[in-house]
Amino acid sequence: MKNTIWSKHIPTLLGIAIITIGIAVTSFLVKNGTIVVGQASPAEMPQDVKISNISDSSFTVSYTTEDSSIGSVSFGKDKNLGQAAFDERDQEQDLVAPRKIHSIIVKNLAPQSRYFFSITSGQKLFLDNGNPFEVTTGPTIEDQPSQISLSGQITLPNGDKPKEAIVYATGDGLQTISTLMKDDGSYTLEVYTMRSSDLTSYSVFDDASIVKILIVNEALKSNVSVLASQDTLPTVTLSNDYDFTISETPSATESAEFIGFPSISVI
Repeated sequence: MKNTIWSKHIPTLLGIAIITIGIAVTSFLVKNGTIVVGQASPAEMPQDVKISNISDSSFTVSYTTEDSSIGSVSFGKDKNLGQAAFDERDQEQDLVAPRKIHSIIVKNLAPQSRYFFSITSGQKLFLDNGNPFEVTTGPTIEDQPSQISLSGQITLPNGDKPKEAIVYATGDGLQTISTLMKDDGSYTLEVYTMRSSDLTSYSVFDDASIVKILIVNEALKSNVSVLASQDTLPTVTLSNDYDFTISETPSATESAEFIGFPSISVI
């Protein structure tokens, strides 16, 4: 990877200030046709871009990159964008760091409102065929959902813990939610936050409700089917697929592409 200031951890105040200025300048130049976007090396190009966790006040943009790179999102209520959001770990750990797994939460939004966003990976800006991506927040839901969650552990084929991984979940007629793997290789999916696909109501689960899970790191993935009532799940070895609705010790199969977690192409 190139030896640039992005190759090292940057203190949050300085790093975020630099990136925010860069996003603003780049967005202005793109809007005015001064520069061409998306001409990045494959190593920093966002792959498998997904939008998840859409609520009345936030949404998550996630993707992977071949090389570790700084990631951020520029967003706004119009195509001028103007606001910046950063990887959730950058905010929690008080630093800006290059990563291969990116999860950026865009917060403090208005309910039932359309927002535009672009992705900055490394020092390049990525759009949707030359225009910002779009997402619409859901309505505020007064009812409180049942406190249902699914927890488990992730390992690599050699038994080691992955350095990074992201976990997605969805179901029939339901939105996609996501969470990052913790440092100890564990994850917890708060499926009670999952809304219907039209975002107007929280999901309702019974003992037979099936949740589909996709676990991804920079090189491997696993597809897992579980019952919403299972709570604590067996360990998943990345590169294998599992159906825990049949048995908690099913035969693992080689991972195949999973239908139900669409990605967005960036250009």
